[in-house]
Amino acid sequence: MAGQIHNPHDRFMKSLLGDIHIARQYFEAFLPGHLKEILDLAKLEHSPNSFISDRLRETMADIVLKCPLRERNGEQLLYLNLLFEHKSTPYKFISIQIGGYLFDAYRDQVKNDQDPLIPVIPFLYYHGKDQWVPLKMDELFDEPYLKTNEFIPSIKFLFENIQNYSDDQIRQLSEGLLTSALLTQKYTGEPELLAEKFNNIFSILESWQNRNLLESLIVYYFDIIVIEKNRLKNLVEKLPEVMKTEFISLADQLRQEGREEELNRKNWTATKNMLLKGVDAPFICDVLDVTPEFVKKVRKEMEAGN
Repeated sequence: MAGQIHNPHDRFMKSLLGDIHIARQYFEAFLPGHLKEILDLAKLEHSPNSFISDRLRETMADIVLKCPLRERNGEQLLYLNLLFEHKSTPYKFISIQIGGYLFDAYRDQVKNDQDPLIPVIPFLYYHGKDQWVPLKMDELFDEPYLKTNEFIPSIKFLFENIQNYSDDQIRQLSEGLLTSALLTQKYTGEPELLAEKFNNIFSILESWQNRNLLESLIVYYFDIIVIEKNRLKNLVEKLPEVMKTEFISLADQLRQEGREEELNRKNWTATKNMLLKGVDAPFICDVLDVTPEFVKKVRKEMEAGN
C-alpha cells in the first residue's frame, strides 16, 4: 500500500500480518469454526487490493488476504477475500466504515468483470482498554426512524476483542512471536502493566524465523512505553540467554540507527540553512562531513518546495 503509516499500531499490524505464516496462525486462532471448515488456510495468500480511499491511505492500514475454499468433488476453487481492519479505540461509525470497504471491494470486482462476485469477509480486531460493543447500522438512528429499518443496510463483520482473553488463553491460541504480539497489544493502554509483562512477552521467544518481525515487535513495544534505563537492564538480564543476546544486539542496532537518523536530520537542516545563505557545496561538505550527493539531494528538495 502506498503512503506512510504514522500510527504505531497500524504500522505494527501491517508488519505482523505481512508475514503469511503469522497471518495464517492469526486466522487459525480467531476465525470461527464454520469458516475454518470451508477455508483452505494452508493456501492463504496476500492480495494486492486495498479498499481504503486515497485520502485515508497515509494514516490507515487495511490488510486484504485471499483464501480458497476447500476443494470438494473436483469443483473449482473459489476465493474469499478476508478484509482485516483493527482498532485501538472504539469508533461509533465502524459499521459505515466497513460498509464502505465492502462496497469498494465489490465495485472493484464489477469493474474487473468478476462474475459471479467473490464474497468479502470483514474481520475487525480490537485491542483497546475500553469496553466496546460495535453498533449495528440500525442502532445509529433514533427511534422515530425505526419504521424505515427495511431501507437501512445490514453490515455484518467478524469482531474479536483481545481483552476478552486471559494471558493463558492467549498463550494457547498460538505460539512464538504472534503470542508475544497479542500480549503486547492487550496491555497497550496500561503502561505499568505492560512493563511488568516484559519478561512474559519476550521470554517465550526462544526461537524465531523472522528477525525483521522480532525487530518490529521490539520497536512497537518501545513505541508505546517508556522504561527507565536501569529497570530495562534488570528486565533484560532475566531473559533466557539466547533471547537476551538477540535483544541486546537489536537494541544496540536500533540505538545506532537512531543516532544516525538524528545526525542526518541535523545535517539536513544545517545544509539547507547554509545553502539558503549562499554557502557553496564544497565548503558545506568540508564543515559538515557530508557527501556532495547529500548536498545535491537537499538542494533538489529545496527547489521542489519541500
